Parts: sequence; C-alpha cells; structure tokens
Amino acid sequence: MRIVDVRTTMLHSPDAPHVQDGTIPPLAPGAKGRNELFAHIVADDGTEGLGWYAGIASARSVIEENLKDLLIGQDPFNIEKLWDDMFWRVRGYGRKGSRSRRSRFSISPSGT
Repeated sequence: MRIVDVRTTMLHSPDAPHVQDGTIPPLAPGAKGRNELFAHIVADDGTEGLGWYAGIASARSVIEENLKDLLIGQDPFNIEKLWDDMFWRVRGYGRKGSRSRRSRFSISPSGT
C-alpha cells in the first residue's frame, strides 16, 4: 500500500468558542468562531486516513506545499519514518511544538 494523494479541508464554525492558551493574545470577551483543518491521506487501495489540526492557514499551506510531495509514494503504515521525514522537512518552521503536531496525520482504516 502506498500514499497516492494528500488533500486538506478547512472548516469554519462561526459560533464555536475560541481556544485560548498561553501563546495567543487575550481575545475580546465573547469572541467566537473557530477553524478546524483536516488532512485526508489517500492510499492506492482507496483507504483514506484523516488527520486533524487547529485551523491555521499556515498549517494548511505547509501540508499542501511542503509535506504532500514527501508523503506521496510512501508506505502509510511506516509511521515512525513518516513522522521523522515530516519533522526534518519542517524543523525550521515556527514553534516546534505547534508545527510538529501536524505529523500525527497517518493512514488508519475508517470503517471500510
């Protein structure tokens, strides 16, 4: 089995509460709206894995422009190699914790 495609979908929920942590400046009271980013990893047998990341436009860009070509042709079950390859590809981007979270994307059967 080999990865043949990587796609992303950004969803926006206008009424969802914001997620606040120590890396985000304080938001206005009552602020709402949140994006969610999904990465679809498709294998040559039609199996599709789904990964999730906070909906940051730059994360979508990194997946589509920097990781897609790295993943295509790879064995989706070789998770340690995929994680290591993705980490080294993006090691110079942003905060290490934020950007390396995307490397959780991997193939897993979705009820098929």
